[in-house]
This record gives sequence, C-alpha cells and structure tokens, in this order.
Amino acid sequence: MHENILHYVWQNMLFDKNLQTVDGKQITVLHPGFPSKDQGPDFENAKIKIDDKIWYGTVEIHVNASDWFKHNHNTDKNYDNVILHVVHKFDKPVFRTNGELIPTLELNIPDKIERNFNLIYQNQDTIKCRKLSQNIPHVHKLDWLDSLLLERLQQRTSDIISLLHYTKNHWEQVLFILIARYFGQKVNNQPFEMLAKSLPISILYRNSDDQNQLEALLFGQAGFLHENCTDQYFQKLKNDFDFLKHKYNLQTLEPSIWRFSKIYPHNFPTIRISQLANLITKNQPLFDILLEITELQKFYALFKSCSSSYWDGHYRFCKPSKKQYKKCLSKAAIQNLLINAIFPFIFAYGYYLSEKSFMQRALDFYTELPFEYNSITRKFQTIGYPAESAAHSQALLQLYNNYCQRNLCFKCRIGSWILINA
Repeated sequence: MHENILHYVWQNMLFDKNLQTVDGKQITVLHPGFPSKDQGPDFENAKIKIDDKIWYGTVEIHVNASDWFKHNHNTDKNYDNVILHVVHKFDKPVFRTNGELIPTLELNIPDKIERNFNLIYQNQDTIKCRKLSQNIPHVHKLDWLDSLLLERLQQRTSDIISLLHYTKNHWEQVLFILIARYFGQKVNNQPFEMLAKSLPISILYRNSDDQNQLEALLFGQAGFLHENCTDQYFQKLKNDFDFLKHKYNLQTLEPSIWRFSKIYPHNFPTIRISQLANLITKNQPLFDILLEITELQKFYALFKSCSSSYWDGHYRFCKPSKKQYKKCLSKAAIQNLLINAIFPFIFAYGYYLSEKSFMQRALDFYTELPFEYNSITRKFQTIGYPAESAAHSQALLQLYNNYCQRNLCFKCRIGSWILINA
C-alpha cells in the first residue's frame, strides 16, 4: 500500500460514508481539509464530526499507525492539532504531546481503485498511464489541456511579475529581457538575459537610429569586442563602443559566457545579436506596437529581423564564411519567440492590470499557431492526445514536466479518471 493512494481517497472522499474510529465512535467527514503546502500534518482546515461533536483542525495520514512514532510526531507540537489520524492499518494508538489520545480511522480502499493505482504505479514508463489512457473520452482530454495551458501561463506570469519588480515596474524593459532570453534559445538564453538586464532599454532606444551604433552597444556589452580583429566593421564597432561605454558607465559581460558549440551556425549568438539590433532599430516603442496587434500575421512582419550586411559572409568576427546570404529570423524561430515570450507577456500584462481581453487574446493566439512536434509531444500524440495547435503542445509540455516526470499521477485529471473509471 502506498501512502499516495490514501491521500487521494481521503481528499476526494472516495470511501464508504459509514465510518467509525477504531474504538467505535461514529465519524462524519464534513470536509476532508486541504492538502498542506508546508511542513506539518497532511491536511489542514478539516471539519470532522465524531459522535455528536464537531472538530476543526488537521488530519495526518499514514500507511501504518505506528509511522506516527517513526516520524517523531509524538514529540512535535505541530501535530497537537491533529483531530483525526487516517491509516491503512491500525497497529498502535497515537497521542498528542500532552498524552491525549488522537482518534484513528482505519480507511478501507475500494478494490477497483487499489487495482488501478497499482496498474499505473507499477508501469516503468515515464507516462505511466500510456496503456490506459486511450479509452479516456476525448472531451475529457481537451478540458484538461485547456486547464494545463492556463496553469503554464500562470507560472510564466509569476516569472514575468518577478521581472517587473526587478525592473521597478518597467514593462518595456521586461519585454526586452524576455525577447532577448528567447533570441538566445536554450543554449544561450541565460547570456542573452544577462545582456538585456545590463542594458537599459532607454539607452538602446537613444542609439537606435543607426543599426551599426546599436550593434556596437550590444556586441560591446556582450564582451565580443575584446577580440583581436582587424576587420573595418569590427574596428568601427569597437571605437563606437569605447565612447558609449564611457558615456553610460557600462560594465561589459565576460565573453566566456557565450556558447557556440552544438548549435547551428545561423543560431550563433553573433548572428542573433545583430538580428536583435535590427528588431529594435525597426520597431519602437516595441511595447506599444506589440499591444496593438490583434492579428497573428502582423507578428511575423514585426519580428522578421535580419542581421546586418557584414554577417552575410560571416558567422563570427574576422572569420569569413564560404557562403554569402542574408540571415533573417526564420518562421520557426519567430514562432518559438511568440510561444515562449510574447504571448506569455501579453497574458501577464492582462493579468496584472485585470484586463481579461489581453489574457483572452494571448490564449486565442496559441490556438492559431501550429502544434510543436518534439520528443515529448510525440509521446502523447501516439496515445491519442489532441495535436491541433500550439495550445495543445504547450499544455502537453506542462503535463509531462509537472505531472508525469514528478509521478504526480493522481493530481492529474487523466490519472484520476483512470483511477476511478478504468
């Protein structure tokens, strides 16, 4: 018997309502309580009627009653407000620190629930319900995915609000940090975020009339202009940055933070920085422009940024490439930026201001972007999960990372459905 199943059955009241304590007192569960998020008893704010008296307090759950002593609850005053001890097997009475006996319930688990629980937990697959989830009604999956997308956006909203506090309520700076973070993709997202945090957006806007001037700021601040390079373009950037660095009292980043290995050359940070400069040069104030967009296609036009002409024949300073071509942000890269930075930003902005129209706009945009195919989403696709849009792929990533990988099967609506109905 696993303690998780006892928690689930208790929280959802999936037990025979004719309950008694081990010493024969009648129990009526008026409210099982809420799972505790802190140390201490498992459920708080429970409401239990024992015989004719109603008790308010906490509930502690164990497989064996004697686990109370194994966990040293008998000497912990945090457990003195436990009004009911729920166990699978009663093998020992338990007491508060003052010696008072705590009522104990020996909880019987329905056979079907125990069988389904074991079917899931004995599966070694990361997606433990893989063989059982195909019979789940499609509408039930859709409803759960809708909730998961909201959950994912709420988590990202928390991150964005933290950035807002960091920037002292400067939404434009927050937007720049988010965009920069996802310009760097997975390998360089942290260095790009550090770069964006080290440069006030106001300084960038003041120097954005000329893309080369803006590149001088970005490349110099990133630490790339310390190289020994004689290219005319490089020397111009270096000279411009030396002046700007002194003017704005800037502290440059260490060049060692940037990664070039194991990524395609067109995703090198040098190319991405030039494209970022182009984006800022063409669009300002970016914050105002962004919030006015109501059609998905306008985002593609907004973020269609290209590196400057020097990078047509280079991937790194002073190292000419064999092929000459214009390097612009691809459609896939723009979609990645929209999914991970722009739509969460719009949602968070709406949430912060209690403007539901912005929140709904962000949700609608997710349904217009194509489904993201990757190693995780394909696993769910093979077992009948919807794959109609980015709203579904984002929800599935949330499901996999926050439930499947953490074995939280019975906090998942799919696992709960299987437990009761399979």
